[in-house]
Amino acid sequence: MENGIKRLYEIVEKEKNSFNKIKELYNIKPDEIEGYIERNFEELRPALIKLFHFERIKNDFVPNIKNGFLGSSYDKEVLDDIVNVYSFEISYANPFYEVIKNEENIISKYKTEPLKEIVDKIVKLSERIGITFLALLYGLQQNDKKLQPNLDALLHIFAADVEEKDGMLILFEIYSDERKRKEFEDALNEALKMMGKNE
Repeated sequence: MENGIKRLYEIVEKEKNSFNKIKELYNIKPDEIEGYIERNFEELRPALIKLFHFERIKNDFVPNIKNGFLGSSYDKEVLDDIVNVYSFEISYANPFYEVIKNEENIISKYKTEPLKEIVDKIVKLSERIGITFLALLYGLQQNDKKLQPNLDALLHIFAADVEEKDGMLILFEIYSDERKRKEFEDALNEALKMMGKNE
């Protein structure tokens, strides 16, 4: 596997403290993983430090799974789900790679604007997506069927965060455009009125 994925894995593994935290995600109970990520978020974030190498794997990750170089021991359905969620995430003009790499500029730009809360959430979700992606990559490279319960739990978190980020990006688009924002708020108020009448 002489490609961007192998190179990324080698580089990130040198970040021992943070990457050991990522490895630990496979040593705890699956239902404790999300809480572990939240409690250790600041310790996990440094593993994202070499993000420019993510650019190298955009074209390698999915083919390596489909060709059996990554995670061939795991259920095909799980591998397909990972491919689908990852492909959906990077289909954006601003996937988690780009958001994390440019987060200082993004946050600075919207520091005092009404969009700040939405932007902060998009950045946080992008970081979580990056962390769970690295954890999924580690699990796929280990290719150990015994790790599947934790891989499944990480996939669930990954998919939920990607879906939530999609919603936040839609909100960002709406609130960036005064006309769309007014239409959205009018429609929301109308829906709330109707719900009130039906109660």
